[in-house]
Amino acid sequence: NSTIKCGGGGGSNSSSWRLAQARATHRTICTLLLAAHTALAAQLETIAAIMPPWAANPISAAQSTPPTPHPTRLKVDNLSDVAKSVVDCEEDFLVAANSDIAQLCAENILLWQHFLTVAIGSEPVRQHLARQHHMQRVKRFAEAFFVVDNPRPSASGCYDSNYQNYVIVSEAVRRSRYFNLLPPLAVECVEMDGDLTSLPVIFEDQYQHVAEFARRRSIVSRKS
Repeated sequence: NSTIKCGGGGGSNSSSWRLAQARATHRTICTLLLAAHTALAAQLETIAAIMPPWAANPISAAQSTPPTPHPTRLKVDNLSDVAKSVVDCEEDFLVAANSDIAQLCAENILLWQHFLTVAIGSEPVRQHLARQHHMQRVKRFAEAFFVVDNPRPSASGCYDSNYQNYVIVSEAVRRSRYFNLLPPLAVECVEMDGDLTSLPVIFEDQYQHVAEFARRRSIVSRKS
């Protein structure tokens, strides 16, 4: 591999183009690494909030930098300034860019190792994730949950046409693009959570006083 040397004078157009591309790539990589660091630090703060006080203190103490209004943006701008200061020399730019990326990677590795130490085997974290998973499952079931308004006197009868309508709606739901593009759960067990073929389409019949039923129907008619 040949080494790019610093040239004297103003430099060629090709050198300026390479430096412009390198600066853009450097900024993109640093932005991604800093965004990952910020997101992971935010998760640590979430964990600290659900931990008992005796376990949360070490987490808080491990935060190496105080929060700022826009820490990622500020740090990326600083890194960019360093890169601009060596804009006339490709070799110096590569050294500065490699140093930036290596430092950010090292910081992310250290923070990730600390995150694993805190989170793995933690009962409060397990309970927190279980609650999140439960809420995601509830929202997923709600995608095919329908409430049907009925006049109260109809509760004493049995109307086959209603059930035929439910079958028609259920089949339309299963064929719909929206239903077939539902994303999977972050943590999914098909046997327990179901898939697109087994996810139930649920209808809940609610019976209102005739006047209330008529009022709701009129509102729906005006909206349609």
